[in-house]
Amino acid sequence: MFLRSTCSRLGIAVAAASLFALAGAGPALADEAMTSGLDVGLSQEADATFDTGIGRSIGFDDEFGFGFSGIDAGFVTRGRVDAPRGLALRSDPFRGGRLIRIARHGEPVGIFCRTNGEPVDGDTIWYLLADGTWSWAPARSIETFGVTPPWC
Repeated sequence: MFLRSTCSRLGIAVAAASLFALAGAGPALADEAMTSGLDVGLSQEADATFDTGIGRSIGFDDEFGFGFSGIDAGFVTRGRVDAPRGLALRSDPFRGGRLIRIARHGEPVGIFCRTNGEPVDGDTIWYLLADGTWSWAPARSIETFGVTPPWC
């Protein structure tokens, strides 16, 4: 009986020491990977894109700074903020959504798609902006150029 409890205690001690060693080495190895200049696939080159699931691909940035690239002409509708005091861009298509940032009056924006949301001055349409922040804005405060954005 004495041998069994001694072996159990020794096994538990070895397992605990291994866990402590691995827990201490994890952050140290992660820090080295982050500072060693390794490319972990977070490239922001124009050809770095991903599929949105609705037949469109999105890149990180273009020459206009709208946060998209490598896109055909029908991908994004161009627009401009038409709110004299600025426009609150939100995380969701309603006024209770988390504030992402404030867009300046006259600021150019790229509109990815539109959806129905909380009414703002009687208008229920909200635009998903593809300006690098992926935020929502009420359509009432965005002046569009060209075609109407597609539905999300």
